Amino acid sequence: MTDLETRLARCERRNRYLTWGIAVVLLGVAGIYVKGFTYPESVHGQSTPPVLTASELVIVDANGVVRARLGTKLPDAIVNGED
Repeated sequence: MTDLETRLARCERRNRYLTWGIAVVLLGVAGIYVKGFTYPESVHGQSTPPVLTASELVIVDANGVVRARLGTKLPDAIVNGED
């Protein structure tokens, strides 16, 4: 095989790899694009987002100790020793 034939064979091999690589990337992009249109209708069909209503939120750690409490009836705050 001459030098020219060797270079041509290498060029053809690279071309084949690049062709397959581009095909795989395009199929992946097309798959992601199609996946964007296949969400359940319950997500896209909602006219208003769901609402969570609560009168109190209590954050408790793994030991059952209350770490934060929001929206509950608490005694009046005392700032600098005064009401």
